[in-house]
Amino acid sequence: GCNVLVGGKNGFAATLSGRLNTDDGTSTFHIEHSGEWSPVSGALKSLLTTPKFTATLSINIGKGAMTLDANVVYPTSLNIGDAITFLSPQDGGTSGPTLEIQLSQANRTS
Repeated sequence: GCNVLVGGKNGFAATLSGRLNTDDGTSTFHIEHSGEWSPVSGALKSLLTTPKFTATLSINIGKGAMTLDANVVYPTSLNIGDAITFLSPQDGGTSGPTLEIQLSQANRTS
């Protein structure tokens, strides 16, 4: 893989790898970010800090199909002030919540 900077010179660092098969029109890309980047400082930093995430995008151009699998891991519960928790670990553990995202586009039909 290679290191990439997402969002310009002040963006966050990630690792990108992938493969492109020109014979069958398929490609797979994988991105991973270790988290802890924020575009701001001060009071809003805790709300606007990236969590650790990984994602894999698979594309089949010939069939018009695409899948995206992503996993986001927050280091702690997400809170607004001291009164509101809007994302917390399901098992009540000490690590933060994990979000798993799966999107797919069915094959293109004629």
